[in-house]
Amino acid sequence: MFSLNEGEIIDSFQEFLSDLDRISYASYLCELIDISMVEGESNRPLFKEILTSFYLIKNEVGEIETLVRAFEIKLLNLTGYGLNTDHCVKCRKKLNTSNYISYEYYGAICTDCERNNGKFVSYAAFNTLKFLSKLQLDKIYRVNLNHEIKDEIYSILSDLIFQSYGKKPKSLEILNSLGRND
Repeated sequence: MFSLNEGEIIDSFQEFLSDLDRISYASYLCELIDISMVEGESNRPLFKEILTSFYLIKNEVGEIETLVRAFEIKLLNLTGYGLNTDHCVKCRKKLNTSNYISYEYYGAICTDCERNNGKFVSYAAFNTLKFLSKLQLDKIYRVNLNHEIKDEIYSILSDLIFQSYGKKPKSLEILNSLGRND
């Protein structure tokens, strides 16, 4: 059992309460942390990433959906479910690009290896996943993605999140039902 004797709020992110988009995305990030971590488990790098994300959302730096996709990639990496985008996950051949992500092996498969239990992706989506996995979150404002790539990456990452943690976050359903998740 833990006891907290004293605390001081540095930033409460009250600005989120006045914007449905920001509060929905912030809730989604918190829900991702909740489903990915065991209660009481410490993960300081993940804490740093969520704080960075909250400050970027608060200051409206960059496009929020791209930030959330990058955070999802960081979350998977920091909880042990990171995607291998540098080498084929079957034969270990170095890859520059690929068009297939294996859900079984958590990474890319080259054209020479058998492809099953995964998903075909566009080369652009694969390269974006690879780029976002190496990019620091505080630099995410430099990235501009088109709608098709965002949708494709969202599909891959949501499948991986469900497979990895056994739950699908529901926080963004309000935005999706309003048609505002563009």
